[in-house]
Amino acid sequence: YRTLAEIQDKAQNCSRAIQAYEQALRVYTLDRFPMDYAMTQNNLGTAYRTLAEIQDKAQNCSRAIQAYEQALKVFREDLFPEVYPIVARNLARCLQFCQGE
Repeated sequence: YRTLAEIQDKAQNCSRAIQAYEQALRVYTLDRFPMDYAMTQNNLGTAYRTLAEIQDKAQNCSRAIQAYEQALKVFREDLFPEVYPIVARNLARCLQFCQGE
């Protein structure tokens, strides 16, 4: 849904993606499946960031930032040097967008 949102029905497909990621997080908990949890949080952040482009910018930016920060709890630089820069860059781009730069 998140990928589909890039080409059609952005708000509707972002909302569907967010719902799917939130459902996944009921199973992919930080304690039981930390890597799946972190990747889902990263994807959730991206969905909220995309949704922030068209509606409720402040609220969706806040949710995106929170999701990226959750992902970085697992994808730490010392443990995941190949993934950390991707998620950190997603967070930085989100912060830049949300601050209007």
